[in-house]
Amino acid sequence: MMRDIDIVMASYNGADYVAEQIFSMMNADSFHEKIDKIIVSDDNSIDGTAEILDSLDFERIDFSLNDGENGVIYNFANAFSKSTADYIIISDQDDVWLNNKIDVLYKGIKSIEINKKTPALFFTDLKVVDQDLNVISGSFWDFQKIDPKLSESLKGILLKNISPGCAMIINRALLLKAQPFPRDILMHDWWLLLVAKVFGSVGFSEEKTFLYRQHDKNVLGARRKKILEKLGNFISNDESSLDRVFKQVVMLDKLLPDENENKEVVKSFFNSKEKSYALRFKFLFNFFNRKLTFSENFSLFVWVFSGFIK
Repeated sequence: MMRDIDIVMASYNGADYVAEQIFSMMNADSFHEKIDKIIVSDDNSIDGTAEILDSLDFERIDFSLNDGENGVIYNFANAFSKSTADYIIISDQDDVWLNNKIDVLYKGIKSIEINKKTPALFFTDLKVVDQDLNVISGSFWDFQKIDPKLSESLKGILLKNISPGCAMIINRALLLKAQPFPRDILMHDWWLLLVAKVFGSVGFSEEKTFLYRQHDKNVLGARRKKILEKLGNFISNDESSLDRVFKQVVMLDKLLPDENENKEVVKSFFNSKEKSYALRFKFLFNFFNRKLTFSENFSLFVWVFSGFIK
């Protein structure tokens, strides 16, 4: 069988867990048959992560230091740039893969991919665990109150990222369409999801394919927030979360040609900038979603009518 998958990982101060993460990849079903390379870009760690990765005696590990801008998006961009495979599985540095991960993702993307030239993205559920791998929640989606069916419409994912990148597999067509990553995107995984939706296909599986480790050094992670905390994040004196979402939608609009069927949905998002209350109510009616949480829908209402958008 042809090895047509690369694994792409971005590391930063992950010495405590990175070797365990890589060994779990190598022990997954079909690793030796389907994986070409494990590509790791390190963002100039100071805890010995680079030395651990460099010392691993496995010829298919492609390790390099990120010589571009610092930060998780640019670190992943550096790793992506070194991939030549037809498919890419995105990985964190501190999780543990279950044996089914490669096969579930590969079968999934093959089932939704229209052709090699059309972007495709497939993601799965996962188990949330603590630093010692004790299960916190058997489902990330339940833990974070995420409905993966939001991915069935563009409106559903314009306002909310529903999957971490480490649960995703993408095809090369998506990578080529989504890069270079625009500066105003919120996160590389959300951007990949949006681009896949407007130009190709997105699918998901309820199977859990890895243990999503939560610890005090997580750059990002799964943490439940109380409603007042969520509202506080949206309604602050600084640039609000939804303002940043708006900028990301602007980047998506620039990428879309006028003839794309999703252009109207993206443009309707811009109507929220109009002073007309009628247009603002129309925007809320179109984007209010029962699959979003109460705090998310309420924050959307406040954002539209609060004057954050000038």
